[in-house]
Amino acid sequence: MDDPAPRVRVPDGLAEDGDGLLYDPRVRALVGADLPPEVLAVVEAFSAIGRAARVSRTTMERWAAAHGLSEARLQILLVLRQQPAGMPLVQLADFLEIAPPSLTGLIDGLEADGLARRGQDSADRRLVRARLTAKGRERVDEIWPRRVAQQRGVTEGIGEAELVRLRHLCLRLLANIKSATAEAKAARSSPGDGPDGTDGPAGAAGEGRAPARRARDRGTGRGRG
Repeated sequence: MDDPAPRVRVPDGLAEDGDGLLYDPRVRALVGADLPPEVLAVVEAFSAIGRAARVSRTTMERWAAAHGLSEARLQILLVLRQQPAGMPLVQLADFLEIAPPSLTGLIDGLEADGLARRGQDSADRRLVRARLTAKGRERVDEIWPRRVAQQRGVTEGIGEAELVRLRHLCLRLLANIKSATAEAKAARSSPGDGPDGTDGPAGAAGEGRAPARRARDRGTGRGRG
């Protein structure tokens, strides 16, 4: 019979529940007293996700800074590394989920450092493509193995199956957030949302302007028959 897998040390400040899964007693003590289990699971999950995201971003920013880049600029270089012909800026912004004006500033910096350049798309001159320069490719080819090693170090002790499951759950959560955001945006812009059946704030504002406009017309004589 195989020996049982060694028990993973519980990190400082955390505890294990009855299933051997980690949780933060501080979070549970603060928010869990009056919550049913299914709601507590949601609150604790979002707390863990938020903290992991903040610490991960800080760690990645420091790592990138040690290599003379910001995390955002490094992400652009890593994407362009796999695009020999470059990538349209609109697609790059969408893929990295960066606002186009912010992407423009990042590309400006990479161009100033000689790591990337912009040019019109040969097939559609309305599009602008970004691509690596020879200097940029040399730089990112040097950084890439170190980046992988750094990420492997951070995930040490987490098995491949767990990482695949983590990827799956993160992408499901991302899809849910995007869907909820789109639904909320659609609800705000749909007609009939106002308390009196008008088109919400815009409709109410329009109704409010009409009497004032009629009074103004009477004052100038334009409202007379």
